[in-house]
Amino acid sequence: NGIMAVSKLGAFVATGSASILSEAVHSIADLGNQSLLLVGISQSLKEPDETHPYGYATERYVWSLISGVGIFFLGSGVSVYHGLHGIMNPHEIENFAIGMTVLGSAFVFEGYSLGVAMQECRAEAQKQGQSLYDYVVRGSDAMNVAVLMEDAVAVLGCGIAAGCLTLSHMTGNPLYDSLGSLVIGGLLGCAAMLLIDKNRALLLGTTIDARRIGRVVQILERDPIVNSVHDVKAIMVGADRGRFKAEINFNGEELAKRCFVRMEPQWQEFEESVKSEEMHNALTGYSRELLRVLGDEVDRLEGIIRWELPEVRHVDLEIL
Repeated sequence: NGIMAVSKLGAFVATGSASILSEAVHSIADLGNQSLLLVGISQSLKEPDETHPYGYATERYVWSLISGVGIFFLGSGVSVYHGLHGIMNPHEIENFAIGMTVLGSAFVFEGYSLGVAMQECRAEAQKQGQSLYDYVVRGSDAMNVAVLMEDAVAVLGCGIAAGCLTLSHMTGNPLYDSLGSLVIGGLLGCAAMLLIDKNRALLLGTTIDARRIGRVVQILERDPIVNSVHDVKAIMVGADRGRFKAEINFNGEELAKRCFVRMEPQWQEFEESVKSEEMHNALTGYSRELLRVLGDEVDRLEGIIRWELPEVRHVDLEIL
């Protein structure tokens, strides 16, 4: 992006093209925004502490949101301004060949970057069992989506700038070039609004796919130790981590049966001599063992949830 920004600025000086200037501003905005994304990734990797027990994963969304605002005001705003300025103050396009050479080179580099971003998003979507569309629209990784959208707009922008520059050169009418700047600004504005809305939703906490949650509930309710599952809530608290909360109505008879199996040797001794002291000790031991069994069953159910929802890092099960 740095190299492309310098090249496009040089081409703008040589041609005076508003479309090429819009593309230069676009590259400058991308450079700044991806630097912000790098800061967000670095901050989000910090370990949980007393003030942030669930970690800093949502830092990504904060910086990605700032990135979206930057694209809107710097990228879109400046492009639209120069497009309007070109319409009100038209001037002839010069050095057409230089402009097309720079735009062609940018198209190749941006296209390669778009292909890499597409592969990354597709791979992450497969890991999460989502289609590419669902991953982009409903997924929890705003960083990859931001890069993908920036690269897609960059490729489209190069094509639009080249087309409008060619029309202005062939017709001698600089209006087409200015219109290209307006269109590029509009594309950047749309991309920025989508990123802002996505990060706003992620900061508020988006739910994990309802079909996956439903499958987890079905598995839990088929378990012999569970009577029913209530008040299930599952949200993403970061790009690769989530939180699952549910109320579990345990099957008391099955729980007692498992506790009796564990305490069978003690009960045999108790049957041989029933005294108040032995009864007290037996009931105390039974209560302790019941709590251990319950704790083991909660751990087992948490393991089932994490197996079905690998992104879930925090599981809170309340006992009814």
